[in-house]
Amino acid sequence: MPAVATQGDCIRIMSAGAEVEHLHAVGTLHGIAVRQVSAACGEGVGVLSSDRDGEFIAWKAPGSSAAGTAIDVSDGGQFLLNDGEDSSKWIRIEVYPAFLIASSQTGEVTLSHVYNNAIASDNVSAAEASAGDVETWTVTLQNDSTVALAAVTVWLDASTSGIEISHDGSTWVNPTSEGSGLNLGNLSASGTVTLHFRRTISAGASHDPDVTTLLHYAFSGI
Repeated sequence: MPAVATQGDCIRIMSAGAEVEHLHAVGTLHGIAVRQVSAACGEGVGVLSSDRDGEFIAWKAPGSSAAGTAIDVSDGGQFLLNDGEDSSKWIRIEVYPAFLIASSQTGEVTLSHVYNNAIASDNVSAAEASAGDVETWTVTLQNDSTVALAAVTVWLDASTSGIEISHDGSTWVNPTSEGSGLNLGNLSASGTVTLHFRRTISAGASHDPDVTTLLHYAFSGI
């Protein structure tokens, strides 16, 4: 059963036809596979919990004090679970009902950053840091919902350095807030748009094997 995208899950960041993984998840409950975790969750240990014969599942993100509303997953398929304190800290799971355990349980999900994941392109090698480098790449933003999204806007986290983004691969900007963000226009149901990235590494920079590039986005229409 395909996922029914909702809220922040509407936009999928794709590279070479595959969804980009932001956080690597280890751990789950029986009958549940973790398919995606929002980057907002951050590193740490979250908790999946089951109730009512194991058919209602809730999510609590790392560092949160409250799980979100438990969702009925008895029909199987993909579901989006929100954290109880911050709805941007969601997890997308795929449920296989035949393997659910009919009791209340909890399972820890350990999250860690994914490097070299097409958003950060690649890490800063010793050679690049020594000589300097400029590289460009693209990702595809895909509207996976059944409604049009209006005013899709993207921006970079203020902690990100050396990265610029572009709608056309020609005009480059470095917005670090929603107010100054790059407007990509409207995105039809199942529509896509290309986002260009450019990274500049100054000669004599520091070698960095763990580059994290944080991309934010906002839209209306849901």
